Amino acid sequence: MPSLERLIAEVEPNVITEALTRECIQIQGGEPDTAANKKRSMPFRDVECLAFSFKNLACIDNLRGLDNLTKLQLDNNQITKIENLAHLTNLTWLDLSFNKISIISGLETLTKLVDLSLFNNNISKIENLDTLVNLNVLSLGNNQLSQLDNVMYLRQFKQLRLVNLAGNPICKDHDYRSYVLSHIKDLIYLDYRRVNPTDVQAAREQHQDEMIELQEREEQQAQEEKLTAERDAHNKLMTQANLEGVETLIDDMVKEDPEWPRLVQVPNLLDPWNDIRDKFNVATDEFKASILDQHNRKKAEYEEWLNVVRGYLDEKDAEARKLIVEFEKAKKHTSRAVADNPALAENQILSLKVREKG
Repeated sequence: MPSLERLIAEVEPNVITEALTRECIQIQGGEPDTAANKKRSMPFRDVECLAFSFKNLACIDNLRGLDNLTKLQLDNNQITKIENLAHLTNLTWLDLSFNKISIISGLETLTKLVDLSLFNNNISKIENLDTLVNLNVLSLGNNQLSQLDNVMYLRQFKQLRLVNLAGNPICKDHDYRSYVLSHIKDLIYLDYRRVNPTDVQAAREQHQDEMIELQEREEQQAQEEKLTAERDAHNKLMTQANLEGVETLIDDMVKEDPEWPRLVQVPNLLDPWNDIRDKFNVATDEFKASILDQHNRKKAEYEEWLNVVRGYLDEKDAEARKLIVEFEKAKKHTSRAVADNPALAENQILSLKVREKG
């Protein structure tokens, strides 16, 4: 008897059409007839969940207009490439399991993804997931991952709590589980099993030398990133306050002088210049402090003005909403009155028009 995989392969590949998309819209709750009617009529911008499971799709395409999609199932198809998903930036759940994907790609813009399944594909390397900082669940089981140190890639994901790598060649390595538990932080589940804290501690002790070196590198990198962030924030503030270049002004005056490097080598020659430089820096600090104080006061004044404007607009919006509700009630009342007494229809409608203009 032919296998299910062979039977699927023999079927003509399908493509995503509007009709298929509407068929695959998932409606939560409600009566079946109501759900069917909603599928046929709802705008694509309102669709949040689609399930293209077992549709024999060969590629991902024609998902335009579905920008508010949060859940997408493309499992059990013949997809070979992850593509045409860049605009679906609201996705939090994506299932691409049981396909023929060999390279992880095309997910860079899906930064809200929390749950990603690439189970049972042909993937040989964990890569191109760097922007998925919210990833909480990742399934890469039954693939072709063969390099155990590739698991280190997953260490960067601070929210990762469930990982499935079962069924990959790396699982045959006798150090597999201890390596994963020691290198991926804060896992709760690994390969269908809840992680035991004592196993994590034992794994870290087993890889102690490597972990100490790794943590030192990470601490150094974190410090460098902190300094870079502080420097960028400071430079941004200087630009906003129109102070860009003030701090380096005196050094900029001489840095392009071709003779300056030789002059620096002459003992005591530049002592007068250094005195001028120190005095200039003191004066610059006082100038910066004054300008930054003015900048902060202007910023506070702007925020105060903005809050007043927002408050006024919110008040007017509330009044407008109230008027709309009252007008809608008046329309319903007029409709009932006209239905009860058609002879008074003209006066009733005229009264409503007057109210609308007012």
